[in-house]
Amino acid sequence: MPRRSSSCRVRTRLRAGVTLIELLVVLVALGAMSAVVGLTWRAGFGDLRTPGEEGVAEILAMRAQAVSAGDVVTRTVRAEGRTLVVTALPDGRVIGADALGIDPLTGRRR
Repeated sequence: MPRRSSSCRVRTRLRAGVTLIELLVVLVALGAMSAVVGLTWRAGFGDLRTPGEEGVAEILAMRAQAVSAGDVVTRTVRAEGRTLVVTALPDGRVIGADALGIDPLTGRRR
């Protein structure tokens, strides 16, 4: 029987593992799916906010500005269907936000 050279042999070994291209394709697909799910999930929570949440956030920002600047900050804030004149003092107190249930000493909701 004639002997065949090693270059003509049929390779019967199975390929083990994955290539870099396959791994990158999977990672890109997972990233795209997570981005879509993340945006959808975040958009769904926009309806769960309480009506006065934006006003409370504005009052807390006023308080932080007054404390950091060391100056009195007064603004008109609309929250929960009301318009309030709120004053934040440099010592951290908030005046005029009692109607929203905000603690005048801490600036947080009770």
